[in-house]
Amino acid sequence: VHYQFEEIHRYDMIVSFLSAVSEKEQDSFTQKYQDQIDKIAYINIQSVELATNQSSDTISLVTSLPLSTELVSLHQGSKVYPWPQKDEVIINYRLAKANQIQIGDTIQLRDNEYRTLTLKVVGIFDHYIRDFAYICPQTYEDQLQKKPEVNAAYLNVAKDLSSKEVASQMLGEKNIQNIMVSATQIEIVGKMLSSLDYVVLIVLVCAGALAFIVIYNLTNISINERIREIATIRVLGFYEFEAARYVYRENLVLAFLSSLVGLPMGVLLHRFVMDQIQIKSMYFGHRILPMSFVYAIVITMVFAVFVDLVMLFRLRKINMAESLKAID
Repeated sequence: VHYQFEEIHRYDMIVSFLSAVSEKEQDSFTQKYQDQIDKIAYINIQSVELATNQSSDTISLVTSLPLSTELVSLHQGSKVYPWPQKDEVIINYRLAKANQIQIGDTIQLRDNEYRTLTLKVVGIFDHYIRDFAYICPQTYEDQLQKKPEVNAAYLNVAKDLSSKEVASQMLGEKNIQNIMVSATQIEIVGKMLSSLDYVVLIVLVCAGALAFIVIYNLTNISINERIREIATIRVLGFYEFEAARYVYRENLVLAFLSSLVGLPMGVLLHRFVMDQIQIKSMYFGHRILPMSFVYAIVITMVFAVFVDLVMLFRLRKINMAESLKAID
Protein backbone atom coordinates (compact mmCIF):
# COMPACT_ATOMS: atom_id res chain seq x y z
CA VAL A 1 0.00 0.00 0.00
CA HIS A 2 2.70 2.47 0.96
CA TYR A 3 4.81 1.66 -2.11
CA GLN A 4 1.76 2.27 -4.31
CA PHE A 5 0.72 5.59 -2.79
CA GLU A 6 4.11 6.98 -1.78
CA GLU A 7 6.37 5.89 -4.64
CA ILE A 8 4.03 5.56 -7.66
CA HIS A 9 0.68 7.28 -7.24
CA ARG A 10 1.91 10.20 -5.18
CA TYR A 11 -1.15 12.43 -5.59
CA ASP A 12 -3.41 13.18 -2.65
CA MET A 13 -6.66 12.65 -4.54
CA ILE A 14 -8.34 12.00 -7.89
CA VAL A 15 -11.23 14.26 -8.80
CA SER A 16 -13.72 12.75 -11.28
CA PHE A 17 -16.00 15.09 -13.24
CA LEU A 18 -19.56 14.35 -14.37
CA SER A 19 -18.95 15.78 -17.83
CA ALA A 20 -15.95 16.83 -19.88
CA VAL A 21 -14.16 19.90 -18.55
CA SER A 22 -13.10 22.59 -21.03
CA GLU A 23 -9.86 24.57 -20.70
CA LYS A 24 -11.82 27.55 -19.43
CA GLU A 25 -13.47 25.42 -16.75
CA GLN A 26 -10.10 23.94 -15.81
CA ASP A 27 -8.64 27.41 -15.30
CA SER A 28 -11.69 28.44 -13.29
CA PHE A 29 -11.46 25.37 -11.04
CA THR A 30 -7.74 25.83 -10.48
CA GLN A 31 -8.18 29.52 -9.74
CA LYS A 32 -11.00 28.89 -7.28
CA TYR A 33 -8.98 26.41 -5.22
CA GLN A 34 -5.52 27.86 -5.74
CA ASP A 35 -5.00 28.25 -1.99
CA GLN A 36 -5.84 24.59 -1.35
CA ILE A 37 -4.03 23.09 -4.36
CA ASP A 38 -0.27 22.61 -4.49
CA LYS A 39 -0.15 20.78 -7.85
CA ILE A 40 -2.82 19.62 -10.30
CA ALA A 41 -2.92 17.77 -13.64
CA TYR A 42 -6.04 17.31 -15.78
CA ILE A 43 -6.31 13.92 -17.46
CA ASN A 44 -8.58 11.59 -19.40
CA ILE A 45 -9.04 8.23 -17.71
CA GLN A 46 -11.19 5.37 -19.00
CA SER A 47 -11.48 1.61 -18.75
CA VAL A 48 -10.15 -0.44 -21.67
CA GLU A 49 -9.30 -4.07 -22.34
CA LEU A 50 -6.45 -5.88 -24.03
CA ALA A 51 -7.92 -6.76 -27.43
CA THR A 52 -5.95 -10.01 -27.63
CA ASN A 53 -6.39 -10.98 -24.01
CA GLN A 54 -8.84 -13.85 -23.53
CA SER A 55 -9.08 -13.25 -19.78
CA SER A 56 -10.33 -9.69 -20.48
CA ASP A 57 -8.28 -7.73 -17.98
CA THR A 58 -9.71 -4.30 -17.29
CA ILE A 59 -7.11 -1.55 -17.54
CA SER A 60 -7.31 2.08 -16.51
CA LEU A 61 -5.99 4.01 -19.52
CA VAL A 62 -4.68 7.45 -18.63
CA THR A 63 -4.24 9.98 -21.44
CA SER A 64 -2.29 13.04 -20.42
CA LEU A 65 0.57 15.38 -21.08
CA PRO A 66 3.72 14.43 -19.14
CA LEU A 67 2.82 14.25 -15.46
CA SER A 68 4.97 15.63 -12.68
CA THR A 69 6.79 12.97 -10.67
CA GLU A 70 5.24 14.62 -7.62
CA LEU A 71 1.91 13.21 -8.85
CA VAL A 72 2.83 9.97 -10.64
CA SER A 73 6.23 8.28 -10.87
CA LEU A 74 6.58 5.62 -13.58
CA HIS A 75 9.64 3.58 -12.74
CA GLN A 76 10.93 0.04 -12.41
CA GLY A 77 13.35 -0.18 -9.53
CA SER A 78 15.70 2.77 -9.93
CA LYS A 79 14.96 3.20 -13.65
CA VAL A 80 12.53 6.05 -14.39
CA TYR A 81 10.72 5.91 -17.75
CA PRO A 82 10.18 9.03 -19.88
CA TRP A 83 6.62 9.88 -20.84
CA PRO A 84 5.41 7.88 -23.90
CA GLN A 85 5.45 9.57 -27.28
CA LYS A 86 3.10 9.12 -30.27
CA ASP A 87 1.81 5.52 -30.63
CA GLU A 88 3.67 4.45 -27.48
CA VAL A 89 2.38 3.11 -24.18
CA ILE A 90 3.73 2.32 -20.73
CA ILE A 91 2.02 -0.52 -18.83
CA ASN A 92 2.37 -1.97 -15.33
CA TYR A 93 4.40 -5.04 -14.46
CA ARG A 94 1.56 -7.38 -13.43
CA LEU A 95 -0.27 -6.83 -16.72
CA ALA A 96 2.89 -7.40 -18.72
CA LYS A 97 3.81 -10.55 -16.82
CA ALA A 98 0.32 -12.08 -16.97
CA ASN A 99 0.15 -11.59 -20.74
CA GLN A 100 3.83 -12.23 -21.53
CA ILE A 101 4.33 -8.71 -22.87
CA GLN A 102 7.84 -7.31 -23.19
CA ILE A 103 9.25 -3.91 -24.05
CA GLY A 104 9.12 -3.49 -27.82
CA ASP A 105 5.97 -5.57 -28.27
CA THR A 106 2.85 -4.15 -29.91
CA ILE A 107 -0.46 -4.41 -28.07
CA GLN A 108 -4.04 -3.38 -28.80
CA LEU A 109 -6.32 -1.73 -26.30
CA ARG A 110 -10.08 -1.67 -26.92
CA ASP A 111 -12.46 0.80 -25.29
CA ASN A 112 -16.15 0.27 -24.47
CA GLU A 113 -17.12 1.46 -27.97
CA TYR A 114 -14.90 -1.23 -29.51
CA ARG A 115 -12.44 1.31 -30.84
CA THR A 116 -8.89 -0.02 -30.91
CA LEU A 117 -5.58 1.61 -30.07
CA THR A 118 -2.48 -0.07 -31.51
CA LEU A 119 0.48 0.78 -29.30
CA LYS A 120 4.14 -0.05 -28.86
CA VAL A 121 5.20 -0.90 -25.31
CA VAL A 122 8.15 1.31 -24.35
CA GLY A 123 8.11 0.77 -20.60
CA ILE A 124 6.94 -1.60 -17.88
CA PHE A 125 6.67 0.10 -14.50
CA ASP A 126 6.26 -1.12 -10.94
CA HIS A 127 2.67 -1.10 -9.79
CA TYR A 128 0.73 -2.99 -7.12
CA ILE A 129 -2.96 -2.11 -7.16
CA ARG A 130 -5.07 -2.45 -10.36
CA ASP A 131 -3.73 -2.26 -13.91
CA PHE A 132 -2.74 1.02 -15.57
CA ALA A 133 -1.53 2.16 -18.99
CA TYR A 134 -0.34 5.66 -19.95
CA ILE A 135 -0.36 7.33 -23.38
CA CYS A 136 0.04 10.88 -24.69
CA PRO A 137 -2.89 12.95 -26.14
CA GLN A 138 -1.42 12.85 -29.66
CA THR A 139 -1.72 9.07 -29.75
CA TYR A 140 -5.35 9.23 -28.66
CA GLU A 141 -6.22 11.96 -31.17
CA ASP A 142 -4.44 10.37 -34.17
CA GLN A 143 -5.81 6.87 -33.69
CA LEU A 144 -9.33 7.63 -32.46
CA GLN A 145 -9.81 10.78 -34.54
CA LYS A 146 -10.93 12.87 -31.57
CA LYS A 147 -9.37 14.83 -28.77
CA PRO A 148 -9.34 13.18 -25.35
CA GLU A 149 -11.88 14.79 -23.06
CA VAL A 150 -10.72 15.83 -19.62
CA ASN A 151 -12.82 13.87 -17.12
CA ALA A 152 -10.54 13.73 -14.09
CA ALA A 153 -7.66 15.41 -12.31
CA TYR A 154 -4.76 14.34 -10.14
CA LEU A 155 -3.93 16.84 -7.43
CA ASN A 156 -1.88 17.43 -4.33
CA VAL A 157 -3.26 19.67 -1.62
CA ALA A 158 -1.21 22.48 -0.10
CA LYS A 159 1.01 21.66 2.84
CA ASP A 160 -0.54 21.65 6.31
CA LEU A 161 -4.00 21.02 4.81
CA SER A 162 -6.07 17.88 5.19
CA SER A 163 -6.85 16.17 1.89
CA LYS A 164 -10.15 14.90 3.33
CA GLU A 165 -11.25 18.40 4.30
CA VAL A 166 -10.32 19.82 0.90
CA ALA A 167 -12.19 16.95 -0.78
CA SER A 168 -15.32 17.68 1.25
CA GLN A 169 -15.21 21.30 0.06
CA MET A 170 -14.82 20.30 -3.58
CA LEU A 171 -17.71 17.84 -3.44
CA GLY A 172 -20.02 20.83 -3.34
CA GLU A 173 -19.18 21.56 -7.01
CA LYS A 174 -21.99 20.59 -9.42
CA ASN A 175 -19.70 18.98 -11.99
CA ILE A 176 -17.78 16.77 -9.57
CA GLN A 177 -18.94 13.17 -9.56
CA ASN A 178 -16.69 11.80 -6.83
CA ILE A 179 -13.28 12.24 -5.24
CA MET A 180 -10.99 9.38 -4.30
CA VAL A 181 -8.68 10.42 -1.48
CA SER A 182 -5.41 8.47 -1.29
CA ALA A 183 -5.40 8.50 2.51
CA THR A 184 -8.78 6.75 2.51
CA GLN A 185 -7.55 4.21 -0.07
CA ILE A 186 -4.55 3.47 2.10
CA GLU A 187 -6.82 2.77 5.08
CA ILE A 188 -9.19 0.55 3.07
CA VAL A 189 -6.53 -1.54 1.36
CA GLY A 190 -4.47 -1.67 4.53
CA LYS A 191 -7.38 -3.18 6.46
CA MET A 192 -8.01 -5.63 3.63
CA LEU A 193 -4.40 -6.81 3.72
CA SER A 194 -4.18 -6.92 7.51
CA SER A 195 -5.44 -10.52 7.40
CA LEU A 196 -2.08 -11.44 5.87
CA ASP A 197 -0.47 -10.62 9.21
CA TYR A 198 -2.21 -13.64 10.70
CA VAL A 199 -0.89 -15.86 7.90
CA VAL A 200 2.64 -14.58 8.55
CA LEU A 201 2.18 -15.21 12.29
CA ILE A 202 1.05 -18.80 11.67
CA VAL A 203 4.06 -19.42 9.42
CA LEU A 204 6.39 -17.98 12.07
CA VAL A 205 4.87 -20.14 14.83
CA CYS A 206 5.06 -23.30 12.71
CA ALA A 207 8.62 -22.55 11.63
CA GLY A 208 9.54 -21.87 15.25
CA ALA A 209 7.99 -25.15 16.38
CA LEU A 210 9.90 -27.03 13.69
CA ALA A 211 13.14 -25.29 14.66
CA PHE A 212 12.55 -26.17 18.31
CA ILE A 213 11.93 -29.86 17.55
CA VAL A 214 14.95 -30.18 15.25
CA ILE A 215 17.37 -28.35 17.55
CA TYR A 216 16.03 -30.20 20.60
CA ASN A 217 16.53 -33.60 19.00
CA LEU A 218 20.01 -32.78 17.74
CA THR A 219 21.04 -31.39 21.11
CA ASN A 220 19.64 -34.45 22.90
CA ILE A 221 21.59 -36.75 20.59
CA SER A 222 24.73 -34.70 21.14
CA ILE A 223 24.37 -34.95 24.93
CA ASN A 224 23.72 -38.71 24.80
CA GLU A 225 26.87 -39.20 22.73
CA ARG A 226 28.95 -37.12 25.13
CA ILE A 227 27.73 -38.30 28.52
CA ARG A 228 31.18 -39.59 29.52
CA GLU A 229 32.84 -36.35 28.39
CA ILE A 230 30.34 -34.21 30.29
CA ALA A 231 30.62 -36.37 33.40
CA THR A 232 34.42 -36.21 33.20
CA ILE A 233 34.63 -32.41 33.00
CA ARG A 234 32.11 -32.10 35.83
CA VAL A 235 34.21 -34.43 37.99
CA LEU A 236 37.30 -32.39 37.11
CA GLY A 237 35.63 -29.33 38.65
CA PHE A 238 33.78 -27.57 35.84
CA TYR A 239 30.80 -25.58 37.00
CA GLU A 240 27.36 -26.37 35.56
CA PHE A 241 27.31 -23.46 33.11
CA GLU A 242 30.92 -24.10 32.07
CA ALA A 243 29.96 -27.64 31.14
CA ALA A 244 26.87 -26.32 29.35
CA ARG A 245 28.97 -23.87 27.33
CA TYR A 246 31.20 -26.76 26.32
CA VAL A 247 28.20 -28.57 24.84
CA TYR A 248 26.14 -25.62 23.57
CA ARG A 249 28.89 -23.57 21.94
CA GLU A 250 28.85 -25.92 18.99
CA ASN A 251 25.04 -25.69 18.72
CA LEU A 252 25.04 -21.90 18.62
CA VAL A 253 27.82 -21.69 16.04
CA LEU A 254 26.09 -24.23 13.81
CA ALA A 255 22.74 -22.41 14.21
CA PHE A 256 24.35 -19.12 13.15
CA LEU A 257 26.14 -20.65 10.14
CA SER A 258 22.96 -22.47 9.14
CA SER A 259 21.06 -19.17 9.24
CA LEU A 260 23.55 -17.60 6.84
CA VAL A 261 23.36 -20.59 4.49
CA GLY A 262 19.56 -20.66 4.67
CA LEU A 263 18.99 -16.99 3.80
CA PRO A 264 19.68 -17.31 0.01
CA MET A 265 17.40 -20.36 -0.09
CA GLY A 266 14.76 -18.34 1.77
CA VAL A 267 14.96 -15.56 -0.81
CA LEU A 268 14.32 -18.08 -3.61
CA LEU A 269 11.44 -19.66 -1.66
CA HIS A 270 9.93 -16.24 -1.00
CA ARG A 271 10.10 -15.37 -4.70
CA PHE A 272 8.45 -18.68 -5.62
CA VAL A 273 5.62 -18.26 -3.10
CA MET A 274 4.90 -14.66 -4.14
CA ASP A 275 4.82 -15.67 -7.81
CA GLN A 276 2.06 -18.18 -7.03
CA ILE A 277 -0.25 -15.40 -5.81
CA GLN A 278 -2.21 -14.47 -8.92
CA ILE A 279 -4.75 -11.69 -8.32
CA LYS A 280 -5.91 -9.51 -11.19
CA SER A 281 -6.41 -6.37 -9.15
CA MET A 282 -3.27 -6.66 -7.07
CA TYR A 283 0.40 -7.54 -7.45
CA PHE A 284 2.70 -8.63 -4.63
CA GLY A 285 6.32 -7.73 -5.28
CA HIS A 286 9.54 -9.42 -4.22
CA ARG A 287 10.88 -6.77 -1.90
CA ILE A 288 12.71 -7.98 1.22
CA LEU A 289 13.95 -5.29 3.57
CA PRO A 290 17.50 -5.67 4.96
CA MET A 291 16.12 -5.84 8.51
CA SER A 292 14.17 -8.97 7.54
CA PHE A 293 17.48 -10.84 7.21
CA VAL A 294 18.52 -9.59 10.64
CA TYR A 295 15.20 -10.68 12.15
CA ALA A 296 15.53 -14.14 10.55
CA ILE A 297 18.96 -14.69 12.13
CA VAL A 298 17.98 -13.25 15.51
CA ILE A 299 14.80 -15.35 15.76
CA THR A 300 16.71 -18.50 14.82
CA MET A 301 19.33 -17.79 17.46
CA VAL A 302 16.63 -17.08 20.06
CA PHE A 303 15.14 -20.53 19.42
CA ALA A 304 18.58 -22.12 19.67
CA VAL A 305 19.28 -20.40 23.00
CA PHE A 306 15.80 -21.34 24.28
CA VAL A 307 16.40 -25.02 23.47
CA ASP A 308 19.79 -24.88 25.20
CA LEU A 309 18.15 -23.45 28.33
CA VAL A 310 15.55 -26.22 28.29
CA MET A 311 18.30 -28.86 27.91
CA LEU A 312 20.03 -27.59 31.06
CA PHE A 313 17.62 -29.79 32.99
CA ARG A 314 18.83 -32.73 30.91
CA LEU A 315 22.44 -31.99 31.85
CA ARG A 316 21.59 -31.76 35.55
CA LYS A 317 20.09 -35.26 35.48
CA ILE A 318 23.31 -36.88 34.25
CA ASN A 319 24.57 -39.31 36.89
CA MET A 320 28.30 -38.69 36.79
CA ALA A 321 29.29 -41.87 38.64
CA GLU A 322 27.15 -44.15 36.49
CA SER A 323 28.21 -42.34 33.31
CA LEU A 324 31.90 -42.89 34.06
CA LYS A 325 31.22 -46.58 34.62
CA ALA A 326 29.50 -46.91 31.23
CA ILE A 327 31.32 -48.90 28.55
CA ASP A 328 31.98 -46.98 25.31
